[in-house]
Amino acid sequence: MGDINGINQFGSLVSKTGKQVSIDEIMKYDRNGNGTLESSELSSALKALELDSVDFKTIDADSNKHIDEMELTLWEQKVKIQELINKKLQEAAADTVLAPKIADIQAGLVELMNEFLNEDHQYISILSVSFEDKLNVKYEELKAGIYANDPTTVQNSVIDELYNEIILKGYSAEEAQAMTKTLEAKAKTYAASYSGENLNADLKTFLSDYIFKSDKERAEDAINTYREVEAGINDGYTSEEDLATLKEAVTAMFQEFIKQGITIRFCGINILSTAAISQALKQYTNAENLKKDINAALDSLSDTTKAEELRNDAVLEAEKQEYEQFKKVTGDKYVINSGLVNLSAVPGINDKIVYTGRHEKERIQDIAREAIEKGKIKEQMEAQIRVVTQDYNIEFDKVKNVFENVYNSSLMQALENITYEKTNHRKINKKKEYTTDQTLKEIIDNFISIFNTNMPLAINTLNASFGDINTEDLNLTKLNQTETVDEKGNVTTSNIKDADGNTPEYDFTKLYEQGKTVTVEKKGADYFVTVAEQILDGLKAQLLQKAQASCRANGVTFDRSAFDNIFDNAKVEALGKGVSG
Repeated sequence: MGDINGINQFGSLVSKTGKQVSIDEIMKYDRNGNGTLESSELSSALKALELDSVDFKTIDADSNKHIDEMELTLWEQKVKIQELINKKLQEAAADTVLAPKIADIQAGLVELMNEFLNEDHQYISILSVSFEDKLNVKYEELKAGIYANDPTTVQNSVIDELYNEIILKGYSAEEAQAMTKTLEAKAKTYAASYSGENLNADLKTFLSDYIFKSDKERAEDAINTYREVEAGINDGYTSEEDLATLKEAVTAMFQEFIKQGITIRFCGINILSTAAISQALKQYTNAENLKKDINAALDSLSDTTKAEELRNDAVLEAEKQEYEQFKKVTGDKYVINSGLVNLSAVPGINDKIVYTGRHEKERIQDIAREAIEKGKIKEQMEAQIRVVTQDYNIEFDKVKNVFENVYNSSLMQALENITYEKTNHRKINKKKEYTTDQTLKEIIDNFISIFNTNMPLAINTLNASFGDINTEDLNLTKLNQTETVDEKGNVTTSNIKDADGNTPEYDFTKLYEQGKTVTVEKKGADYFVTVAEQILDGLKAQLLQKAQASCRANGVTFDRSAFDNIFDNAKVEALGKGVSG
């Protein structure tokens, strides 16, 4: 801010050439030798010593028209006190927070000086020393008061406090930083229009509510005030006066929302200003319609805290970054090197499968599947895929379900491709003998080849579907369990039961992996409708998470009611097509 003029009530004992002048030098101008200075002698001294002119009365404390050495000493102390004050004012002028309030600081320090000088003092020669201690205390008080109401200082202090509170509530440092960044903008807007008396306390309350309370919670008082007015308007016939009263109540409620930073959507408009309120309300000519639409808008207020919203945003951003990394790795990287698959543990690896009995197709497939399981082919393939994810810094869990689904479907295709012929040259116990056209090694090679076709396709499909609901990576390994999801998204898991409350005898996960169907002849279609419905309900939690993620990715508000309706309709259609007599 640079130098300031400061105060100059007592003149100065520093000459215009910068020399410090003593009391003894001034007393030398006592021309008549009476031990005092008259007005003319003082004027001569000040002029000769190049000091600022000072009103005689300023130094003549007892007003007897003579200045003695004690009065000159008092004057010297007053000048020093004045210098101490000006030094503090220079300090304040260099502070960007204090500088705008320099006039208030000066007034406070001058008031202190005047009070101090009006007191009785025993030792005049050390007056300035005694004053300096009081000056320092007063200056710090004034400084603290200004800082306490300085918007920038208060904002920084309050946000630092809230950062610590956010951490104590279990959020990570990264989440806390993201939240405080949002709070900074809110704090600046709030402080700019603040007209109260305690910015620190009021700002902290406002920001704390903003971050830790949902819009519904923060809007509660304003809504209750509106409800009192609404309750006074009878249903049915309403007058123009009722409409005007209701509009006035809505306006007051929405204005409070704006003040608190609550955004509500009403009549297709985000209510962010008084103009938006007027625009939305002018179309209403009937109080009943207004009440109905207001209630619908209030019901739509979020019951999620801003902290949770920001955490969700952070999760989404992390998901986006993960998917960006994931998308860099194209599907062709997720292939199996068959040369690295150890087949030595597969029994009869170089032999063809020979089977004697009925249901030859299913049994030959079962024998091949069992041999592949014994050879731990799946574990070896998974290990290769894990190496790929590690090389590209991707969590394996990101592709785990894709791997499982592609493994099962590819194995099913490979087993379906097995061909065999009836061996006609002999019969054993009147049972026909069947021999495959392929050896086990050829079957496994074909399986890996199919996997290497399907896995890249599945990965590329998953890459292209970010922001959409995809099913490539649904977990389908626990189909004998079902899940229920409440309105808050809490998931409860239980085992599937039939209509009689018994556990079904079927392993539906295995049936799915093998691509097998179940006949309804024995138990009837209704039995399997009950079971299939639970299987589909078991997938609802996963689909719910995907739908929510899709909405977040596309900037769309998730509507749980709409999701439930879509899910229920799709389930009815699936049951109708998938379960029949």
